[in-house]
Amino acid sequence: MSLLMMIALTSMSLLLTAGESIPTTLDGPFKPLTRRFDPSLRRGSDDLPIDHPRLRKRNVSSDFPEQIVLGSDSIP
Repeated sequence: MSLLMMIALTSMSLLLTAGESIPTTLDGPFKPLTRRFDPSLRRGSDDLPIDHPRLRKRNVSSDFPEQIVLGSDSIP
């Protein structure tokens, strides 16, 4: 617990010494910032590959949606 407290205090002191404050919504509106997606980032789960048998749907006989919503309208 003391290590976590020391890390928190160190990071707070670094933020204060940097001179820049963390902006809030009261400081806005901000100019939108768009960054290019990094393709080196991994997609999906870190513990199972996307084609792992445990991720396969079971007892599926077709490619239809699993939930179907029916609506009706009537005039009383």
